[in-house]
Formats: sequence, C-alpha cells, structure tokens
Amino acid sequence: MIKSVSLKFTLIIQFVLCALVPLLLLSAFFISSFRTLQIDQQVEQQRAVADRVMSTAQFALEKAYISLEQLARDKNVALAGQSLLFGYSAANALSDFEFQNPFVASAMLLDARGGVVEASPTEALTLPSEWLAEMSAKDKPQRLSVIEASIKYHPELARELFEITRNVPLSSEISGHLLVLSIPLYLSETERLDSRSTYTGALVAVILIEDVARLIYQRSGELSLASISSDNVTLTFDPAEEDVDILNAQASISLFENQVELKANFYLREDVALAPIDVLTARFSLYAGIIVIAFLLVGYMFVRLELKPLDGLNQIVRKFHQGDFSNTEANLPFIEFRNVAQLLNEMGKDIREHQEGLEAKVANRTEALEQALTEVKKINRELIRTQNQLVESEKMSQIGVLVAGVAHEVNTPIGVCVTATSILENSLTTLKDAYANNKLSRSVMSDFIDNATSCMEILSKNTERAAELIQSFKAVSVDQSSEQKRAINVHEYINLVLRSLQKELDRHSITVELEGPPDCYIETYPGAFSQILGNLILNTIKHAYSDEHEGERVVSIEFHLTGNSELDLTYKDNGQGVPPESLPKLFDPFYTTSRQSGGSGLGLSIVYNLATQRLNGKINCYCEPDDGLTVFIEFPVTQTSQLESA
Repeated sequence: MIKSVSLKFTLIIQFVLCALVPLLLLSAFFISSFRTLQIDQQVEQQRAVADRVMSTAQFALEKAYISLEQLARDKNVALAGQSLLFGYSAANALSDFEFQNPFVASAMLLDARGGVVEASPTEALTLPSEWLAEMSAKDKPQRLSVIEASIKYHPELARELFEITRNVPLSSEISGHLLVLSIPLYLSETERLDSRSTYTGALVAVILIEDVARLIYQRSGELSLASISSDNVTLTFDPAEEDVDILNAQASISLFENQVELKANFYLREDVALAPIDVLTARFSLYAGIIVIAFLLVGYMFVRLELKPLDGLNQIVRKFHQGDFSNTEANLPFIEFRNVAQLLNEMGKDIREHQEGLEAKVANRTEALEQALTEVKKINRELIRTQNQLVESEKMSQIGVLVAGVAHEVNTPIGVCVTATSILENSLTTLKDAYANNKLSRSVMSDFIDNATSCMEILSKNTERAAELIQSFKAVSVDQSSEQKRAINVHEYINLVLRSLQKELDRHSITVELEGPPDCYIETYPGAFSQILGNLILNTIKHAYSDEHEGERVVSIEFHLTGNSELDLTYKDNGQGVPPESLPKLFDPFYTTSRQSGGSGLGLSIVYNLATQRLNGKINCYCEPDDGLTVFIEFPVTQTSQLESA
C-alpha cells in the first residue's frame, strides 16, 4: 500500500531540490576543491619551510665545521698538544669556539697519546681517554686541516656530556648518538704532509644528536619535528598522535663535504594548517543555512497560495463521496482549478444518471440471480441424492456379488444333502415294505444300516460345509453393514472375503495368492477392510483382463505388520494396467475407463475414502507398462493376541 504524502510537502521539497540543492552541491564542490587546493598549497609551503629550517641548521653546523678547521690551523693549538706552555692559549681558543657554537657539547684537545690536554667546558677533562680515543680520527690525512665527521653511538659518553653541559640530573633517557667532528693536528712547513710533519694530537668536537634536533626545532616555527635519520639510524622526537590528521614535510641536508647526511621529518596538524578555510566553511554554512530557511519560508508561502484552491475541490469530491452529486458552485482563483470543478460537476451529473440506471439493472439482475440460485440448489440436491444412490448401488452390487458367490458355494453341499436324503428315504421305504410283508431279514436290516450310516455321514459333512459358508457370508455381510471395531485374524478374514467372491474369480479364471503371517491378529474395522478387498477384486475382474489376455490371471495379496503398529497391504494383479495419464485420476469419483461397459467410477473412490477416512490410513497406486496395477494401503491397527481375538 502506497503511503499518503502531502502535496504541499512534496512541492516544498521539489522547490528545495530544484532551487537550493544544486546551489548547495555546487558550493560544497567549490569549498571541497578549495580545501584540496589549500592542502596542496600548505604541503608545498611546509616543504619550503622545512627546507629553510634545514638550510639554517646546515649553516650553523657548517659554521662550526669551518671554525674547527680554522682552530686546527692555529700553531699554538697544535703546539699545545706537545707542550703545556701553549695550554692557556689553546684553552682560550676552545672556549671561544664553544661560545660561538653553543650547540656543541664539548670541544677537546687531545695529545698524541690520546689524553685530554685542554677541554671546554673544563669538566670534560675528567672523561676517560679511551672513550675519546674512539672519537678521534684514525686515518692519516693527505693535507692539513682535514676534518672527519660521523655519527657515533656511545651512550656512556653521551650521558656524561649531558650532565656536564646541563648541570642537571638526567630526567629522561637520551638516544646515545653523537655527531663527532675530529681533525688531527700536525706541525708542518707546508699545507701537505710529509716526513718532516709532526703529529701533535687532535681536536674533537662532540655534539649530542638531541642538540642537533633542538637546533632544527628552534628554527621550525609551527612545524613539529617528528624524527631525524642518518646512516640507517632513525631517532624519533615528537611523533604525531595516531588519530590526528597531519600534513607531512621532509627535508635533507648534506654536511661537512657530504660526510654526513641528515633527513628530518616534519609535520603540521591539519586543523591548524586549514584553520582559515575551516572558518570560511563554517561562515559559508551559516549563510547557506540562513538562505535555505529564507527560501523555505518563501516557498511555503507560494505553495500555500497555489494549493488553497484544492480545498474547494476537496469539498466537491467529499460531497461526491457522501453520495451528493448535485452541482456545486466553487469560486476558485485559477482558471485550471475552475475547469476541474466544472468537469467534476459534469461527472457528478453523469454518475447520477448512471446510478439511476444501475439501480434498475441491479434490481432485475438480483431477481434473476435469486431464481437461478434456487434452481442451482435444487439441482445440487438432486446431484447429492443421485450420488448417494450410486454409492449405495455400488455397495449393493458388491453385496449381490457376495450373495451370488455364497449361493453358488452353498448349492453343492445342499445338493449332496438332497441326494443323500433321497437314498436314505428309499432305504427306509424298502425296510418298511419288508417289515410289513414279514420279509424282514438280517441282510435287509444290514443293508439299511449301512445305507443309513453312509447317508448320515454325507449329510453331516455337507451340512457342516453349508453352515461354514453361511457363517462366513453372515460375518462378511454383517461387517460391511457395521461400523464397529472388532478383533480379526487377517489371514483368515481375507480368506473369508475371497471365499465369498470365489464364484466370480472362478468364472474369470483368476487365481489369488495370499502371503502373510497366519497368526496376525489385529483390531480394526472389518467392514471397511472387507469392502476395500471386495472392491479391489471386483475392479480387477472388470478392468484388469481383456478377452485377448493370454497366460495365467494371478492376483497377489501380501500383508504384514510394521514396527509402528500399522498394517501394510499390497494388492497386485498381472493385468493390462492403467495408462499413465489415467493414473493420477484413478481414485477420483465417477472416473472410469470403461464407461461404455457399465462402469460407475465409484469402486476405487470408495476404496480411497474407506482407506483414508474410515481406517485413517494412506493409499497409493503404481503401474508399470504391461505389468498390472499395484495398490499400496497402509493404516494404523491395534495388535491383539489370539486369545483376545477368540
């Protein structure tokens, strides 16, 4: 079902979608593009700042490099490595060097044996000489004033220098990496070293890598220094938070004649970099919201003005709904709505005329339908009565076959009894005549006794036979007219039913093979059971075998009890079977394949109803070409003992 939506609301939404949404989408697109452009611009700007910061740091470090090189050319410094007479001059030179380059942790003068001669600050004089020997240059240069620069890892020396230069306890762990500038000192007559050059010691300047980072950080402005890396060593200083958007910038410098390369990673929080554009976006959103509200108010006023005439049309339609199709004058402001009102009035007039005509037609049709309904009810009652008569006729036909079969079976023992009675009557007449004529002899009496004994035996056996046949007929006929449950022996009861139909079976040369346990006692409805067997056998007699059928005519009946207290009955003949197209309709009422020969089509329908309704079971059929018809019946029973059944 479609949900009702207000036309006023729909028009306002349409107005907004057509007028405002494109403008808002276009504005959002430009804002997004401008934001992206601003991000790119900020990235380029931060890269330029990072390059400038690194260049400034490079200038400071190169300045220290040049100052150390100039210091190494001072003869007094070189002589101080050999004689303490020049120590004062060397100490002043080292102090000036450290003052000019405050990021240098310590500048030290080593003698030829590696011991500390002078140092700035003077506390560095206490440093172990073996530590400093590791820091000094190992290779002999080809000329004077050649500085060897490298980054070394020495956490003990770094910790000592930190405490010496800061004069405060170490509050956090430092990296242990040092930037070491080392230059050997020689006394030589020329710029090149020869055999006359004398090695007097070395100048060593040590810079904590944290001071290098601070040197860079002090010049970075708004940028934050994330890490510094050199020679596959990365030192992290101020990493960005994981959930914060940032703009990254990288810069690198080559120091000391490309001996050391430093790479620095900077970042800037995106919200800080884009603060101006965010302010502009917020201001635009505010203005856009005000414009949207204004547009909505204006749109609402126009829509209300345009939809006001619909109220008049609603009144006309509401009158039509109430059954009032009279003309209604509506003063509407727009020509289109007036035309609609006029059209509605014309429709009302036409509907009123059609309604009057329909009322007359309905009255006539109602009367005709009532007459037809009465006739249909009458025909239906006749059909039900006819159907009931046909069903009873089918039942009586089966009982008639049963009576004919029993009469045929009883006729033989009764005929024998009549013959024996005639013989006995003749013997008795002979005896009377001999007695009346005084001719009664021993031989006459002996013949009479022999004849009487023989006849009595014949009479006794045949009367018992007739009594059994009559008793079986009585049991089957009573069961078919009774609705009561009782205990039966399945094997014996099937034989009773077959005995009552033996005449018809013999007349059509049909042999019945019965397989099942002889001691199977159950409690069920024997009347329904006997009618099912009788109708199946009669159906076989009527339809299974044609006149041209060759070979034996055999019907097999198999039964057994299942573990679920159900009796499985399989009935099969070796006749011509049923066509595949007729098999699904086999149990339908009044369906028969031999209507021309008098079939009613009720036999198997009665079997189906008795099996499914009376016995509360299931029935199914199966047929292979030229292999006869097989019927499967399964219904619940109560198993009893022989004593109870007796």
